[in-house]
Amino acid sequence: MLRFEFEEIRDLPGKRIEGDLVFASKKGSRPSYVVEDVPVENSLGIDLIFSGLYNPVTKKLTLNFHIKGVGPICRVCINGRLHEKVGRTHKHDLIGQQDPDNNIPNVVIRKDLLGKTISQVWSTLCSQSQITHNGGFIIPGGTDVTL
Repeated sequence: MLRFEFEEIRDLPGKRIEGDLVFASKKGSRPSYVVEDVPVENSLGIDLIFSGLYNPVTKKLTLNFHIKGVGPICRVCINGRLHEKVGRTHKHDLIGQQDPDNNIPNVVIRKDLLGKTISQVWSTLCSQSQITHNGGFIIPGGTDVTL
């Protein structure tokens, strides 16, 4: 997948996620909570999937989009692994054909996401990606934590 193909999907209007996104405890991921394999409906019929991870101890939030059979195409990390030039809050961006195979190595700083709550980060990401979410964003403990 090339950058222009990613941009076509990202900029495609009318993408939807139906239903609540419920972050739940999963064996092997504690103390983190995860939401997995949520379909993102779209008019191109692309098998686009959303997954996320939230760690209440470190306040790490990872929001990941991938295409089945292709691999990850976009990942936003808040308080994630330190990347030397861009820090812990960044977006992994698709640039080249092999990037999904290489876990989307290009990293771009996202200072605009600092100091936001989990739901504000989600709302910003949905708005920028033209995704309508028809449901709740269920955060562990019912608290919308500032990251």
